[in-house]
Amino acid sequence: MAAKPVERFVKKQIADQGGWPRILERIASGETLTAIASTLRRPDGDAISYGFFRRLLYQDPRRVPELHEAKRVRAEAWADQALAKSDAPMSSQVEVGQARVQIDARLRLAGLADREQYGESKPGIQVTVNSATLHVDALRHRMVDASRPLVELLSKPESSAADSERGVVLARVEQSDTGGDSFSTSAAAP
Repeated sequence: MAAKPVERFVKKQIADQGGWPRILERIASGETLTAIASTLRRPDGDAISYGFFRRLLYQDPRRVPELHEAKRVRAEAWADQALAKSDAPMSSQVEVGQARVQIDARLRLAGLADREQYGESKPGIQVTVNSATLHVDALRHRMVDASRPLVELLSKPESSAADSERGVVLARVEQSDTGGDSFSTSAAAP
C-alpha cells in the first residue's frame, strides 16, 4: 500500500534542509508559512500548498508549543524589519509611501503575533462606586416612599380594616381647644 507518497517526499526535503528545527528557525526569523511552503516541492515539481504545509507543521502535538514560541519571536523580527525600513534612506515620496505601508503592515502583524509586547492595549472599563452616595440616595428614596402612605393616611378620615390587619400606624390630626393641631398615633395589632 503506497501511503502518502507526497507527504514522505516533502518530509524528506524538510529533513534535508535541517528538519523541523530549521523550519521553526525560519518562522522565528520572520519568514511566512506561505513563503516556506513555496520552497518545498511535490514530486511533480510544483510547490506544496500552504494548507498542506500547515497540516504537516501541526501534525506532531509536541511541536506545537515550539511553533507558538517561534511565532512570538517572529513578531520581534517583524518589528526589527519595520525599524530597518524606517531608517533606510528614501529619495521620493513614492518610496516614503511604500515604506509607510510596509512598516504599518509589519507592526500590525507583530502586534497580532505578540499582543503582550507589540499589541495595542485595550482600554479597560473603569467603574467607580461611591457607597456613601448610594446609601444617601437609598435613604432619600426610602423617605419619599414612606411619606406617601403617611400623607394618604392623614388625608383619609377613617382607617380601613385592611390597614389594621397589616399593622399600619395610624395618625390622626385633631384640633385642640387651644387652636393648635395635635397628633395622636396608634399602632394596629399585627
